Amino acid sequence: MSKIKFVPILLILLTWIAQTFISCATGVGEFEEKSSSSRPNVSSSSGSEGPDSSSSGQSSSSITGGSSSSTEGDSSSGSSSSIESDSSSSTGGSSAGGGSSSSSRISSSSSSKKEDPSSSSENPLKYGSDLTDSRNGKTYKTVIIGTQTWMESNLNYEPSSASGLSKCYAQGGGNGQDQWLTPEAAKPNCDKYGRLYDWVTAMGLSASCVTTSCASRVTAKHQGICPSGWHIPSREEWNVLKDYVYDILWNNYEDEDFDWDVGTKLKAASGWKEHPDYGNGVDTYGFNAIGGGFCYLCDDANLTAAAGSYSGLDAVAHWWSATEYRTEQAWRFKVSYDTNVLTEKYEYRTDLYSVRCVKN
Repeated sequence: MSKIKFVPILLILLTWIAQTFISCATGVGEFEEKSSSSRPNVSSSSGSEGPDSSSSGQSSSSITGGSSSSTEGDSSSGSSSSIESDSSSSTGGSSAGGGSSSSSRISSSSSSKKEDPSSSSENPLKYGSDLTDSRNGKTYKTVIIGTQTWMESNLNYEPSSASGLSKCYAQGGGNGQDQWLTPEAAKPNCDKYGRLYDWVTAMGLSASCVTTSCASRVTAKHQGICPSGWHIPSREEWNVLKDYVYDILWNNYEDEDFDWDVGTKLKAASGWKEHPDYGNGVDTYGFNAIGGGFCYLCDDANLTAAAGSYSGLDAVAHWWSATEYRTEQAWRFKVSYDTNVLTEKYEYRTDLYSVRCVKN
C-alpha cells in the first residue's frame, strides 16, 4: 500500500524538476542573446589598438565624456583608428528601457599638429581696442586675459635718449664694426620680435640704477618706456597672469591629459624652434609669445669688441618686470621652446630683454 502512495509523489517531483530545468535553460539563452546584442562594434582602419588620448585634434569632451557629438581628429596624415558603439550618451553606458540610442564615434590621428582641446562654448580669445603709440605711430593689437589687458606683441620703440641700451637682435655696438649687424641690417629683427632693452632703459631710470637700488623711484604702475596709459608689469602682475591661466588649466585637467602648462597657452602656435615634446604653443589667449632672444654682457664696449652675446632667437623669450631684486638685479619672466612652463628669475639689469606692456 505504501508503494502505491509513493508513485504519484515521485511523478510530481520529476515533473517539477523537468519544468525547472526547461525554465533555466530558456533564461540563459535570452541572457546570452541580450549580452551579444549590447557589445560595441570595434573597427580599425589601420590596425591600431584604439584611440590615443594625447592625439592632436582630440577635444577634451572626448576624454571627459561631456558631449555625445562625434569628435574627428586630423586625418590628413598618419594612421587613424575609430571606436563605434551604440549608447545613450558618450560615456559609453548602455541604453536603458529599450529606447532609441545614438552612435558615438571617436577617431584619433598620429598627426603632430598641436591644437587647443578646450570644449568651452565661450571663446577665451578676447581682443581689446588697438593701441597706437603716438611717439612713433606704431599700432599694437591688445588682448584681454582675465582682469588684465596686454599688448599682443613685444614693444618696438627706440627712445631718442636713454641712460642704458636698446637694440634689435644681433645689432652690434657703435656703428656695428664687429661680428654683429649694423642698425639698418638688424632692423627686420625689431620689426618681427620687438626691441631688446636693459632694465634701466625699460624702466626709464637713470644709469645709476644699474648698480644701486631704485625701489623708491618705481611707482605702482610704472610707465617706463611703455606708451601713455600703459606700464611695465610688476612681478605681481606677471604672476596674476600666470595664476589665471594655470587655474583654468587645472580645472580642465589639461595639464594632466596633455602635459601642458602656462607656457603652452601663451606661446605662439608657430615659429618656435622644433622640439619633440614642446616647441610651439597653442596661443589660447592671443598673447602670441615669440622667441625674441636676449643679449647678455651687452654694452657698447662689449658688443664692439664682440664680447657681448646674443642668443635664443626663436628659442627663448624673456620679459622684464618692474620689480627689482637687491641692488644689481631685477625679476624677469621667460618661456622657451624646450619647456611648457612660464618661469621667473632675477637677472642682471644689464641684460637685454623684451618688454610687454600691460594697460593701467
